[in-house]
Amino acid sequence: MAVQFNYLMDKGAFVRHDDGTFYVEMSKIKTAVAELDHDLLTLEAEGDYDGAKKMLDTLGVIRPVLKQALDGLKAIPTDIEPVFTTADDLAPPNAGAPKKRTK
Repeated sequence: MAVQFNYLMDKGAFVRHDDGTFYVEMSKIKTAVAELDHDLLTLEAEGDYDGAKKMLDTLGVIRPVLKQALDGLKAIPTDIEPVFTTADDLAPPNAGAPKKRTK
């Protein structure tokens, strides 16, 4: 999510108001999303590990502008805790964890 957010911010598709809220720049969002898709799919198709690592290192971080926005959400009460029953049935937590060996 951080990669997407930062990429779209860098392209000017997401813009921050002075009051800390954000808006979508409709004239830029479609192109920015297409470019992000292109970049991600190219990395995948070419198996470009170094390019993917570079993207994650630069864009996969919580930048101050996003941290400030997320910190502002802490005071919002949570009434409902989501429970993903189907997902847990299909892929139980720790299902992929290595099994302990016994002697």
